[in-house]
Amino acid sequence: MLKSHRYLILLLILFFIITFFLIKKFSETNDYVQNVVAEEIDINQNKTEDKQELSVDFIYEDFFIIKDGQTFGNLIKNYNISDTEQYKISQLLNSKIDLTRINIGTEIRITYTRKVDLINIQKISIIDKKNNEVQAVKDNGSIRLNLHHFYLLQKIF
Repeated sequence: MLKSHRYLILLLILFFIITFFLIKKFSETNDYVQNVVAEEIDINQNKTEDKQELSVDFIYEDFFIIKDGQTFGNLIKNYNISDTEQYKISQLLNSKIDLTRINIGTEIRITYTRKVDLINIQKISIIDKKNNEVQAVKDNGSIRLNLHHFYLLQKIF
């Protein structure tokens, strides 16, 4: 009986030693996994910044026909542009068209790019009922005015 207790005690000691080494090994592996996951999180956070830098600018064009009660200022406010840029655009367009008296049926086209949530207006075209077009075009940070008269095309065709 004494011999069997010795073997049992020896087996228990061996069991505890093996268990201790297994626990130690797996706990080190867990630390390694945590470090790898933490590094991946850092890498992924940097990738989102890279995606913003590498994102493609899409060009959009919105088309509006002025209805009763609509104003140019209300249309422009939907694009979240700065007050100074809105003022510059309004002043330029106001030199050729009275924006406070835009007629019902006047067509307005707003061309812009969007990068993430940043909107950058490229061109605003206003076409009146006589098919005269005034464009405010943004070029390298400055805004210029273009005028187009289509009455010659109407008379020819």
